[in-house]
Amino acid sequence: MALVALVDYGLEDLELLETALGEAGAEVFPSSDPDAITGADGIVLAGKAAFADAISAIREMGLEQHLKASIVAKKPFLGVNVGMHLLFSVGREITPGQLGDHVVDGLGMRPGSCPPLPDADAYGFEFDLPHTGFAAVSKDARCRTTLLDDVEDGTEFYFDHTFVSPTGPWVQAWCKYSTVFPAVVDLDRTCFGVQFQPELSGDAGMAVLRRFLAICEAAEESELVFAQGPGL
Repeated sequence: MALVALVDYGLEDLELLETALGEAGAEVFPSSDPDAITGADGIVLAGKAAFADAISAIREMGLEQHLKASIVAKKPFLGVNVGMHLLFSVGREITPGQLGDHVVDGLGMRPGSCPPLPDADAYGFEFDLPHTGFAAVSKDARCRTTLLDDVEDGTEFYFDHTFVSPTGPWVQAWCKYSTVFPAVVDLDRTCFGVQFQPELSGDAGMAVLRRFLAICEAAEESELVFAQGPGL
């Protein structure tokens, strides 16, 4: 059973996600303690808070460098919603009283900024924001991530967001609202991000969580074999 740390930076109600991870087969615990988080088999960073608020809380708790070091060390990591956005260089938010975007540095694991969805499509049709509800997720033609091994192309997941991640070779699946946007990213086969909320996505969300736990367990077994050395 994989031991999974659910990063608690003080701005989110993590109960539903904690329950879903437990039902998927994890031994899961919310924590803001760096040693406990980095000592787990896998890490989940989730939330719907503003990008700036989330990264500020993470930095105030002294978690940023620990999270980045864990990702670089290829500890399985899953970013959910804003947790996915935080993997990138910067977030862009419209702040009352300011002219233009408010640019905030993220964890910087990959380049790019996280813009808001447009409120109208290319034909001028208007869309309500945030984007909320179930929507189909389509795998990229070059999809290689094991996170989606148990998910059929076109499966619907539950979304609740205004901002999106940047596009790049890391995008494994897409969704469409006012524009096409990344639904799933895979940075290096151990660090993933999902725009949807798996805990609210029924069987499809549970399938993704179970795959993440399988990745955590495989990584744990590999570390054990390496620690024992050859022939043991």
